[in-house]
Amino acid sequence: MFAAALGKNDLVIPDNTGQDQEEITVSAENLATLLVNFLNKLIFLSDTKQGIYLKFNFQKLNQKSLLAKTWGQPIPYSGFITEIKAATFHNLDIKKTKSGYQAIVLFDI
Repeated sequence: MFAAALGKNDLVIPDNTGQDQEEITVSAENLATLLVNFLNKLIFLSDTKQGIYLKFNFQKLNQKSLLAKTWGQPIPYSGFITEIKAATFHNLDIKKTKSGYQAIVLFDI
């Protein structure tokens, strides 16, 4: 989840640190939907609060739900390199590896 969230950020702005805090709760029927829902929640927050979230503390994370605290910073809309509309299920692939999970996520831009 963390790497996917940071990967989403790399598409829109350069690396920065942040101060604004949000709590995110997401639930889903399975891990794939949870990942897409989480990324889309971050996209929604970025759009509505005109900010980007860079640090994450997952307090609860399982196959069907997550609770995370995230920190970010305001970014004027004109500061985005690319506008991301949504994380998609198109070609979504999640694999369990020895060190955790690996995911391929395509974004609608």
